[in-house]
Amino acid sequence: MRFFWRVFFLFLFLYLLTMGGHIYSPDEEILFRVTQSLAEHGRLSIEPLLGFATKQGIDGKQYAQYGVGQPLLAVPFYYFGKLLAAVFPGGNDPFFIKGIIQYHDGSMNSVQLRLGVSIFNQVVTSLLCAMLFLFCYRLTGDKTASWMTVLLFGMGSYALPHSKPFFMEPLSALLCFSSFFLFYLGLSGQSLKRTLLAGCLFAYSLLVRLDNIFMLPGYAVLIFFHNARESEPGLLNWIRSQSKPVQNKGKENDDAIEPGESDVTFSPLH
Repeated sequence: MRFFWRVFFLFLFLYLLTMGGHIYSPDEEILFRVTQSLAEHGRLSIEPLLGFATKQGIDGKQYAQYGVGQPLLAVPFYYFGKLLAAVFPGGNDPFFIKGIIQYHDGSMNSVQLRLGVSIFNQVVTSLLCAMLFLFCYRLTGDKTASWMTVLLFGMGSYALPHSKPFFMEPLSALLCFSSFFLFYLGLSGQSLKRTLLAGCLFAYSLLVRLDNIFMLPGYAVLIFFHNARESEPGLLNWIRSQSKPVQNKGKENDDAIEPGESDVTFSPLH
């Protein structure tokens, strides 16, 4: 587990070093406004942004077209921005938003609130890198190969630019990949706890992006190859074995059921 935190803090330092610290696009502004509405008022309705990416609800208020999963998790980051605004009130716009198109008023308070939320994806992408390292190390047992893989991913792919804006893709990737990894571990060790946790993460990923439903064939393929490789019954048979009916007492010895057998016959997965 120590390697997990080493990878996490390494990439968090790198991503914070290269962060933008502001909102880049109207999509992010909509997500920020949902986060702000949840944090300040406990509701999902927001102030519209010139009719962009919102729809009017039956109550007459405007609602974002995006999933609620990311704004829910970003609420603590909003409070961090609020803390910054309280500690450093007033002042001019900071240098890092000069010449950048913004979708809010030019007050320092608005800038600091968005600065807090803009840190969200640096944390999320760092967690994704740490999970990738664990997955690679689990598959190969080679720390050098795992480090090379995670460095190439974290610094030489779209993971780096996507760590800057407040888009949903990094969180979606983290939830889906973590879910897949835990499901893999659950199948390998026949761990019902890990399998249930994988299901919870995947379910939450649908609150972030509904199109994550297309991950389901990947889980099916993982189950297929696991059951094709293992000589022992797969996880599904193991779960079924936990609910075998109680054997009837008083049967003749000739009719007695041997240990490991059941009155109910299940078709094997293999």
